[in-house]
Amino acid sequence: MSERRRFSRVTFSGDCSLSEEIAGEVEISKTELLDISLNGALVHRPDEWHDEPGALVNLNLTLSGSDIILEIHGIVCHQQDQLLGIKFLTLSLESVSHLKRLIQLNLADNKLMYREMSQLINLDDD
Repeated sequence: MSERRRFSRVTFSGDCSLSEEIAGEVEISKTELLDISLNGALVHRPDEWHDEPGALVNLNLTLSGSDIILEIHGIVCHQQDQLLGIKFLTLSLESVSHLKRLIQLNLADNKLMYREMSQLINLDDD
């Protein structure tokens, strides 16, 4: 299988919750973030997970050692074994800033970071 990713993923462990709407009710499940990029994240599938790929979800990630919470609206792109791949749809400006900084610190390559930011901005042109 060929690699389709256009964004660098960084291993990052953090407390997060995943919320989904089921029959008009919002269900929130604690989960674990495995890795993250500017465009998506990989998390453990919560035991009580009900939806299939295509489900709209909210991912809230608390950055370790701080009170910063990234609030991300996304879609489940794939589900494999006990993992869920989530593509980001919308992030608050504050969340984008924190996510960019988190990835920048882990990449240690500013040129790559700026190239990926440019790709993210131009995604709709593809």
